[in-house]
Amino acid sequence: MLAYAPVLLAGFLISGCTPLGIWVYEEPTVEVFDLAVDDSQEADYPIRISLQVSNPNDFEVRLEQVEVAVELNGASVVDREVSTAALFVPGDRQTVVVAVAWRDVGSSLRPDSFGSGTHRYAVSGHAVLQTPIGQRRIRFERTGTGELRAGTT
Repeated sequence: MLAYAPVLLAGFLISGCTPLGIWVYEEPTVEVFDLAVDDSQEADYPIRISLQVSNPNDFEVRLEQVEVAVELNGASVVDREVSTAALFVPGDRQTVVVAVAWRDVGSSLRPDSFGSGTHRYAVSGHAVLQTPIGQRRIRFERTGTGELRAGTT
């Protein structure tokens, strides 16, 4: 039994250490953290989606683009790709805000048309990240009801 101890020890060391040749990749996670709607005429960006991105790896990943769709009370208000940039160092967790301008909002949301109160919402899409193994599309979605006007879910 003692004759196998060095082989077993070497196996444990190699399987647990990236510098010794085994590279472990974990998919980053993306969650919808917050949705804010401000349909006042003064708002430059009436829709703001906060995404919480986590990089559990021991290497950097880079956010390059977000493909996002937002529905409010059953009507589509956003369905587009938004170029964005953020760098996530190893073990990093950040909140990235995707702001959508009036010119990119669908016709179902116009200045001062939304109103206050409780609203149904659905946010879905993909975050496009660049990793050492190539480009990855990470899905996210969140649905619910809440007070959305110039506030949070």
